[in-house]
Amino acid sequence: MNQTPDRFLVDWLADGPDRGPGHGLDRALAATRRTNQRPGWTFASTWLPGRLAERSTTVPRSFAILVAAVLLAVALVTAVLLVGSARRAAPPFGLASKGNIVLDVDGSLYEANPDGSDPHPFAAKTLGFAYSPVFSPDGTKVAYLTQPAERAPKSIFVANADGTGAHNVTGDTAIITSPLGAPVWSPDGARIAFASTSDDGTNRIYTVGADGSGLTAITGPDASREAPAFSPDGSRLLYLHRAATILNPDDPSERVEIPAGFADCAATWAPDATEILGFGRSCTQLFRIPVSNPTTATKVDLPPGLINMASWRRTAP
Repeated sequence: MNQTPDRFLVDWLADGPDRGPGHGLDRALAATRRTNQRPGWTFASTWLPGRLAERSTTVPRSFAILVAAVLLAVALVTAVLLVGSARRAAPPFGLASKGNIVLDVDGSLYEANPDGSDPHPFAAKTLGFAYSPVFSPDGTKVAYLTQPAERAPKSIFVANADGTGAHNVTGDTAIITSPLGAPVWSPDGARIAFASTSDDGTNRIYTVGADGSGLTAITGPDASREAPAFSPDGSRLLYLHRAATILNPDDPSERVEIPAGFADCAATWAPDATEILGFGRSCTQLFRIPVSNPTTATKVDLPPGLINMASWRRTAP
């Protein structure tokens, strides 16, 4: 009874339907019903183009495997290219847990627990005085201004969140700014923007890597610029100079000038980086300004009065 279904069928066909045992065909068919069918996906006609499938009986199995491997490789390369060319995304949407608090008091850095208890000196290295500590968006680093004396030029240091690993990211470049001129992080935490007064008295905007690499003045000494702010996706930088200007920090020659009167006083980014809110002349007017075409700015209908701040709420996509 260990004969295979093929053996039953062969014996029955050899004797002929008239002379073979009556139970031969029944036993052969019963055995085939107990045999699993070949999965459909193993037939070339289910996944190869029609013409190729028609010739699949003459195509060696090794060639079919090679074709499948090539198709898979093309799909993987396409996926990598699509992911690599995507715009840098903003940090994930949602709330985060509270960590330690770092602050400056009379030129010294202090740290406190998340609930504000146990304030004590922050362990980060300074040059003597330190101001304006700002955590990176992911909370792993903190940047701050530091100087050896009250009227001395400042430097920007970056340290780990616990104060270890503090290092000077601006090198020998003298940073001339007020204690309130806090460094500004890019959304991905890879670099910092700041304003500093040059020898001729004009404010210039700089960017530098969080590791101290690539210190670059992205505006010239022809006029003062201030209040740098990265777009939420990190691809552009906004600053003020009589009116707002938006530029590509990787190529400062790519810039968009906001027409006078739309953002002379201040400006803030929209969460999707497609618009800015501009505070018009004397901070008494508010405009929605499309980054792609600032001349089509729309005035927001407000009651008369001074505008101190306006911002868009960030909501889930």
